Amino acid sequence: MKKQTVAILLIMVLLLAGGCFGVYSYIQNQKNEEIKNTPIFSCKASEIVEYGVKNGPEDYLLIKGDDEWYVKDNDVAVLNSEKVQETVNSASMIMTLGLLSERELKEFSVTDVKELSLALRDGTRCNIKFVGEKAEVCAAKVNDSEEIYAIRTSVRDILIAPLSKFRASVIFDGLMGEDAPLEYYSFKDFDKSETVIRTKISAEISNSRKNRYIMEKPYRKDVDDEAFEQLILVKIPRLAAEKYEDETPQDKEVYGLDEKSRARIHFKWGDFDETLYLGKTEGGLVYAERLGKDGIFMINSSQLEFLYTEPFYLLESGVLRSDFENISGLTVKTKDKEYKIESRNRKENNKEFFVNGKTASEAAFNAVVEIIGGIKINSEIDQDVKDNGDVKITVYFDNGAGAQKISLSAVSDKEYAAFTDGKAEFAVDKKSVEELLLELDKISKNPIKTDEKG
Repeated sequence: MKKQTVAILLIMVLLLAGGCFGVYSYIQNQKNEEIKNTPIFSCKASEIVEYGVKNGPEDYLLIKGDDEWYVKDNDVAVLNSEKVQETVNSASMIMTLGLLSERELKEFSVTDVKELSLALRDGTRCNIKFVGEKAEVCAAKVNDSEEIYAIRTSVRDILIAPLSKFRASVIFDGLMGEDAPLEYYSFKDFDKSETVIRTKISAEISNSRKNRYIMEKPYRKDVDDEAFEQLILVKIPRLAAEKYEDETPQDKEVYGLDEKSRARIHFKWGDFDETLYLGKTEGGLVYAERLGKDGIFMINSSQLEFLYTEPFYLLESGVLRSDFENISGLTVKTKDKEYKIESRNRKENNKEFFVNGKTASEAAFNAVVEIIGGIKINSEIDQDVKDNGDVKITVYFDNGAGAQKISLSAVSDKEYAAFTDGKAEFAVDKKSVEELLLELDKISKNPIKTDEKG
């Protein structure tokens, strides 16, 4: 009788356990059905501002700037923003196949942790760790939650793509790390107008040491180094091919790359002596060809906007061709007055200064020189103007630079046209010229006693 009682109790226990397991399985299945094909993460793609991946040697963080994505702490990588955005769009809606039970998880092979981190504009963060896989399904944890989600392996592979997938194809590979200074740059536009800038030779550097570069076309004038480097030079190494169009072109005219139609970039920079031809624009992409290389490729037109920087905005703003510290004397003539400023042994202990032949103080001399050095070009001259010679200035230098003659003719109540070498290319501020004439009149009347220490 006892054996029967034990048997009955054992059966009841097994039935109860089986019932409990059945209830648990039912609840688990119900929960699975509720979350199946629902997102474990969802937001507007435009809200994602950081995209990070850790997968073995792949460890990078993409950050969204004003217009483009870039790699944090990596100045070399040039990204194809469209490819980055495609992946970011995929991350904005990550679907699950359901929850994985502990029993199911045991069937998954353990892998090295692969990690995706996202940050939104409002500061929200999401971290997804992929911790195992089985066939076409992988296991994932969201923000270190206890629940394990099933996600398609193909989705995971899209989300944790290697950085190389996003890289644009840099045209001048290796130029980014070039330490040597640029020697020569030219851009000939489709209309055949040309900008030419080169490194100065030693004699030119002695005239003006603050600028490394000089423009040859369309103006013959010193270049503002910082403007040139920021607006032009930093952009050249980043030029990248978006796609390759034709490996063996037969008719370049179709792409606008025939000799009479194309534009041209040419530069010499360290070991690089490169020419890049540009052709027609199609769908926001420009056909291009690298001299000496096979194949036609396409560049995003936005990457080439720097080529159309107005040459005027690259120029050194001062009107002088040499540093004003090198001025040894000057003459200034108006319609009814003439001033002659001279120095002798200016850089020696026995230095002397004269205003219209009268002994003057060094302060008087310096006051005029500083004003001359501060006269800036305001704008380009876009009209035919006559040289009326309202103010004629001849500046002498003691560094070997030839005398510079500047003839000023009023073109408005605010500007003078500045004629140099018989040609007017720029306008200067009338107020600064009037300041010069006022100071000249002042020191001509009192060359020794000035408001400054002499």
